Amino acid sequence: MDNEKLTLEAGVQLLNDWMERAPEEVVAQQAAIDRYGRFFAPANIDKISVEGFKDFLLLKNNRHWTGIHRHPDIYSDMMRLKECLKVLLDESIPIEDRLDTITYDSGPPLTKDCVERY
Repeated sequence: MDNEKLTLEAGVQLLNDWMERAPEEVVAQQAAIDRYGRFFAPANIDKISVEGFKDFLLLKNNRHWTGIHRHPDIYSDMMRLKECLKVLLDESIPIEDRLDTITYDSGPPLTKDCVERY
């Protein structure tokens, strides 16, 4: 299936197969979603600490993404990170506009101008 297009039906089947093979992982991933859903709730953004965010970046905690803990620049400016998270989580603004607010075509994501532009 390397170069084949994945149909919706095939994707559903792959997901169902995985869920049957790894029910413990399904439960662990859902627990991580629940935990970090509350952690990253808009009302809690100002409470996020560097240590708490670093914990989230670990695969053993987030249960979804590997290697993101290798990028300490993500949390090197916590004020900027929190402001960008507030922008990203503001569902009253279309997602395209939220992404435009925190990025530039010519720059990296989470630009420091995010705080000034929001």
